[in-house]
Amino acid sequence: MESKIFERLCGEGLFIFLAILFSFFISRTNNYKKIKRYMFFYVIILSILSYSFKPFCEIDLTNQQSHVLNYYNYTWNEMFELLFQSTDYTRFFYFYIINRLGDVNLLQTFVTTIVYSIIFYTIIDYGKLKKYNGLTIARTMFLFMMLGQYIDLISGIRSTTAYTLIYLCFYREFVKKKSIFSNLFIYFLAIGFHISVVPLILVRVIFLILKKEKNGYKRLFNITIFLSVVFITLRYGNVIINAVSEKANTYLSKSVYSTFNGYLISIFNLFVLLYLINIYKKKNKNNGDENNLDDKNYIRFIMIYVLIILLFSFEYSIFHRYIIFLSMITLPIVMTAFNYLNIENDGNREFVISKNNAIYAILLLLMSIFSFSMGDIKLLQFWK
Repeated sequence: MESKIFERLCGEGLFIFLAILFSFFISRTNNYKKIKRYMFFYVIILSILSYSFKPFCEIDLTNQQSHVLNYYNYTWNEMFELLFQSTDYTRFFYFYIINRLGDVNLLQTFVTTIVYSIIFYTIIDYGKLKKYNGLTIARTMFLFMMLGQYIDLISGIRSTTAYTLIYLCFYREFVKKKSIFSNLFIYFLAIGFHISVVPLILVRVIFLILKKEKNGYKRLFNITIFLSVVFITLRYGNVIINAVSEKANTYLSKSVYSTFNGYLISIFNLFVLLYLINIYKKKNKNNGDENNLDDKNYIRFIMIYVLIILLFSFEYSIFHRYIIFLSMITLPIVMTAFNYLNIENDGNREFVISKNNAIYAILLLLMSIFSFSMGDIKLLQFWK
C-alpha cells in the first residue's frame, strides 16, 4: 500500500497538537476534578483517532483484524473450549467479542480506552497522593505521550495492553500497598493477552524475597509466596512454560523486526528515563529522603528491568517492548522528578530557570523532533 505523505503529516501534527493542547490545559489548573475531566476527554479523542487509524503498510494490526474475522463461525461453547486449550485465552475472548460486535476497528479502539484510562488514572492518583500541581501532571503526561506508545498500542494491540495491566498491578502493590493476591485476576488476564509478560511477573515474584523488609514475618511470608508460585508453576504451568520458551526462541533466534530509526528512538527514550531517575535519586538524597525503604525498594525493582533491557539490547523486539514497559513503571518516579523541577511557595507555582529545566526543555524538543521525523509517530495516518 503506497504511503501518502500529506495524510501522515496531518496525523502526526494532530497527535502532537493534541498532546500540547491538553498538557497546556492541565498545567493551568490544580483542580483535580478539572484534570480528570481533561484527561477523560483526551482518552475519548485518542480512542476516536485509533478507530480512524489507517495503516499505510502491512502491520500487526492488519493481521489481528483478519484473525477477528475468522471467529465468525464459532459458537459460545466452541469458543470456551478453545479458551481452555490456549495460552492466549484473553486475546481469543476479546477477538470473539469484537467479531460479534461486527466492526474490526473496535479492536484497537477499546484497548486504547482501557490502556490510557489506566495510565491517566495512575498519574492522577499519584499526583493527588503527593499533592503535585497541574504543571507536574502535565509534564508527566506530555512526556509519556511523546515516547511513542500510542502507535505501538494501536498497531500491535496485544503486548502494550498486557504490559499496561502488569503496570497496574505493580502500581497497586508498590504505591497503593495492595497485596499481590488482590491482583491475581489482572495477572491472569495479562498473561492471556501476551505471553511475553510472564518474565516480568517472574521478576516481580523473585523480588519478593530480594527486597528489604523491616518486618521479619513479612519477609517470611514473601518467601512462602515465592516458593508457592515456583511449586505451582513447575507442577501445573507446563503449557505456559513451553509457550514462553517458544516465544523467547522466536525472539532470540532471529530478528522478528528491526529498524535503525526504531533503535535510535528507543535508546533516546531510555536515556531520557534514566536522566529523570537520576534527578529523582539526587533530589531524594538532598532532601534526606534516601532512606525511605519503600522508595529504595521500588528504585531497585526498576533498575532490575533496566539491567534486563541492557542485557537484551541486541534483540530489538525485546529491547523496544521492555522500554515501553519501563516508561510505565517509572511514571511515579518521573512525576516526582518533574515536581523537583518546580518551586512551590504558598500554593503558587513558579517555573525555575535552571540547568535541569533547560536540559528537560531540550530533551522534549529533541523527542518531539525524533517522534515527528524518525520515530513511531510517523506511522500515524487517520484517513486516506
